[in-house]
Amino acid sequence: MYRQIRSALLICSTDTERMRLSTQARMRQKTAKTKKVPGTWRINPDLARQIMGQASSGRARRFRKDEVIYDQGTVSTRFYFVLSGLVQVSIVRVDGVEVVLEFMGPETVCGEGDAFDRLPRFSRAVALEETDTIEFDAARMEKVFSQHPEF
Repeated sequence: MYRQIRSALLICSTDTERMRLSTQARMRQKTAKTKKVPGTWRINPDLARQIMGQASSGRARRFRKDEVIYDQGTVSTRFYFVLSGLVQVSIVRVDGVEVVLEFMGPETVCGEGDAFDRLPRFSRAVALEETDTIEFDAARMEKVFSQHPEF
């Protein structure tokens, strides 16, 4: 009985991993065909332009495929505006299972909540392909916010 249960669990685990990899492959194919990734969260285009106008307040960062942008549990005041590429935002549960929360494409912001709250990050962000971002420091953005209340 133990062997049957263990075999069933291993099959389920393998199927889940296969589905996750398949989903990532489909997202990469869609990204290759079009710059706008269906299912990714986006911000208002006007706000995206305003953020781009403040690029000098941040710094350009390029992340290689599979490079960790930020890790769950770390504390940082940095957040990222995605210019190009694809970012997977996920959490790792206590039991070690990774749960994908979102795919972030161009004109998205990730990591801002924890950066402004100065709390440990609740999620992890990984570049699924080469990804260009503008890295902002929330600690330095207060001056920008006072000068540009529209943010």
